Amino acid sequence: MRALGCPPGEAKKALLFPLLTLAAPAVLLGSIGAAVYTRYAAERNAEEFAWLGLTMDTSLPLPILLAGFGGSLLLLLLLAWAALGSVARKPPLELLQGSVNRNTGRRKELPPELTESVELAPLPVLPEPVYHRHTAPGHVLRYAAKHLRRTPVKTLLSLLLSLVLCFSIGFFTLLRSTYRELYQNIEVHPRFLNGVSDNKAYQVAKSGYVRDPYYEYKRTRCESNFVEDTLILTNQIGRVTEAEITWREDKGPEMFSENKTFCVISRDLAEALGYTLGSRAEICSYGYISTLQQGHPELNDEELIDYYHQWTHHFTVVGIAEEEGMRFYAPVATRVNFGSMFSDYVPLDLAEFTLIDYHKATEFRSWVFRLLLGSPGSFSMETKEADRIYQTYRLLETLYPIAFALALILGGVLPAGVILQSAREASLLRVLGTTKRRTRAMLSLEQLFLCFIGLCLAVAALVLTKGSALLAVAGLVAVYAAAHLLACAVSTEAAAVSVTKKNVLELLQVKE
Repeated sequence: MRALGCPPGEAKKALLFPLLTLAAPAVLLGSIGAAVYTRYAAERNAEEFAWLGLTMDTSLPLPILLAGFGGSLLLLLLLAWAALGSVARKPPLELLQGSVNRNTGRRKELPPELTESVELAPLPVLPEPVYHRHTAPGHVLRYAAKHLRRTPVKTLLSLLLSLVLCFSIGFFTLLRSTYRELYQNIEVHPRFLNGVSDNKAYQVAKSGYVRDPYYEYKRTRCESNFVEDTLILTNQIGRVTEAEITWREDKGPEMFSENKTFCVISRDLAEALGYTLGSRAEICSYGYISTLQQGHPELNDEELIDYYHQWTHHFTVVGIAEEEGMRFYAPVATRVNFGSMFSDYVPLDLAEFTLIDYHKATEFRSWVFRLLLGSPGSFSMETKEADRIYQTYRLLETLYPIAFALALILGGVLPAGVILQSAREASLLRVLGTTKRRTRAMLSLEQLFLCFIGLCLAVAALVLTKGSALLAVAGLVAVYAAAHLLACAVSTEAAAVSVTKKNVLELLQVKE
């Protein structure tokens, strides 16, 4: 290049550009891989201290990621520029002597028979050339079509560049959208087990931290009209029985949870007591009549029965469960607080909630520990999976604009580099009489056509692989495709102008 008249600075840039074209994506992928592996190793190490109850933030700060990427790329650029500078300072003849294989042998003489003169036949008379006037658009299109066939490697690389970049950004966009939806729908379920009092559960429900309470208690023996059965307290009957329930026409599961005087009984209990839908049922603790006899020995049998019925709790049967066994289902909000059934509180087997704000999990955990201090029952709340989703979502949100911008830069710079590498061909077009404007159109239209075809193939591949899921991010993919095409158009036009505005003889000395 120096021997052909190219300045040292231009020669260094021409050699440095292909290196940076490969180095920038390689350093980016290496940085992303290093960040993912570092976070994975930190999480594995943090698991060894989980038994201490410690929570550790294993995420990497964005400045650290950017510093690693920028530092690696800058170091590579400095080393390459220094090496090329040392080469540029050498004289061109010295550089050529280092790469030319010199032949030190003697020159072979041609045999005599090859040195004899040969008479040439006269050339045939050729017909006069016929010139056809072509329009500019047709000329540009024909040149672009022929040049695509003459340079299959460059054509394939330019096509694959747009296809891979658009497909990667589309896949990344879909992945980011998926994790954003997962993050927005994160559900953490605090659970209170093993006899936590209903008073504490009600305080948790009214705390403002949780929603969708669920209560369950099913360990109490009771009786209805002296028929022994099992009392099950709940506010969502579908979670304590899978049996089919026949509801009263104007009632349903919602009314069961909202009204304190509604109940559901099993088919066996309904047949034993003669209850039907709408019947008035009563319930008390098992053996309550014996308790009354001991506490009120002065009452006769008739007075005792009246007293018994007076202190039982009454419900309206709104559903009959098609199951075997004597079971009585009542809303847990009903404080059946008589006899020896529940002296002070209902010892719930389970109280489960849904956390309103996942980010307040630590604050809610501290509040619960203060609430349950010295109280029966236990508390559990698993946030490991939710933390993993949030950390991945935050990483994707951080990397997405970087990947978007980098893809646009590569989509614009690399086609422009192809045009800059075609400087000699541009000069030949100019020598043959092609105008600057038409030459620019020939150079840029070819790259724009390949870019457009690559984007269309990428969208088709995304539709085939992701199907209807792509509709959720179709707008962002369309924005990227338009921005990619615009970046390619601007950069190729700038490169074509830069090539065609130079002197033709200077361009002929540049090696592609």
